[in-house]
Amino acid sequence: MTTFLLIHGGWHGGWAFRAVAIHLQKAGHEVYRPTLAGVAERAWEARLGINIQTHVDELKALVDWEDLDDIVLVAHSYGGFVATALADAIPERFRAIVYLDSFVAEDGDTPFRLVPRPESLVVDTAGDDGLTMKLRPGDAMSRDIDHGRRVAGYQIVHPVGTMMQRIRLSGRYKEIPKKAYILAVGGDGNSQEPHFQRYHQAATQHPEWDAYTLSGGHNLMLDDPVGVAAILRRYSDDNDESIADDV
Repeated sequence: MTTFLLIHGGWHGGWAFRAVAIHLQKAGHEVYRPTLAGVAERAWEARLGINIQTHVDELKALVDWEDLDDIVLVAHSYGGFVATALADAIPERFRAIVYLDSFVAEDGDTPFRLVPRPESLVVDTAGDDGLTMKLRPGDAMSRDIDHGRRVAGYQIVHPVGTMMQRIRLSGRYKEIPKKAYILAVGGDGNSQEPHFQRYHQAATQHPEWDAYTLSGGHNLMLDDPVGVAAILRRYSDDNDESIADDV
């Protein structure tokens, strides 16, 4: 049995990894998919002071209180900032870190620095409370129509403070033995979010990284949970690479 810690991206929540978690649990693994402060079912917590470090601290507390070890850490999108900072703080707790169409931040980065047209993101999505950003009009959380209908009645927000804090890294996260990047690509083989291509390209050229592609939109855990789970199982105790030969 392997322990997986799945970190969602912006405007999402632990719910986004539900299908992936089901596949991993059926294979006998332990899975944690927490919702970070200020989003999804925890949106009511949105307040001044929620930033990247808030999310890192609560995940570190989860790891400590649950006494987790030898973890496969998985990060989607914005979650790459949180996961990298968490791994940098306690690298000895992780056997692998997998970035799923995610940012791979460096010391001093902020999400606003790396997101294309950050000023548009603020103007277009500012919440009435001044503390959150709404999901941008027209942004789809999944290609699945039924899922889109299910979330249509919710006001989907994300704490703005998380986008402005500079991440501080010592580089200790690089001690984690296994590192991987999964890039979402369309039918033409091109990235759905071109600014993530550089991370995947860097992974293909680094001897300590594995690099994969999966067909689907940016939210691969919703569009292809089977494919995502198959790749993640490569870093588990069962470590049967044949289960992911089709990805």
